[in-house]
Amino acid sequence: MNEYYGLDTMTLLVILVIALIIIIYLSWMVRYKAKTKERLLIIEKDYDMHKLLETKKSSFTLLKTGIVLVASAIGAVVGLLAFSMSNINEGVIFFIAVFMFAGIGMIIANKFDPTKGE
Repeated sequence: MNEYYGLDTMTLLVILVIALIIIIYLSWMVRYKAKTKERLLIIEKDYDMHKLLETKKSSFTLLKTGIVLVASAIGAVVGLLAFSMSNINEGVIFFIAVFMFAGIGMIIANKFDPTKGE
């Protein structure tokens, strides 16, 4: 793998980490600017600021996150077991299983959402 892209592995890793940091910063900045614009618009329309500052946190957020993480871990185990039983490429089976079980976990976690009117 060394010199595959014309760079050694460490340089490629540093570039990827820097790119990840830039992406996280830019997404935070977009969210911050949108929230600032929203607050200015609410002030301009003379809306009650207390309604804006009240945040409704779901007590099921950690449960839903846990369900998705456990489903992803089950997908990883199933992917590794399927790799040992078949001759398909390891990465393909592993990622298919992880994403499939993560999706199933998201569907199950969505059923626990108390804010949805069912």
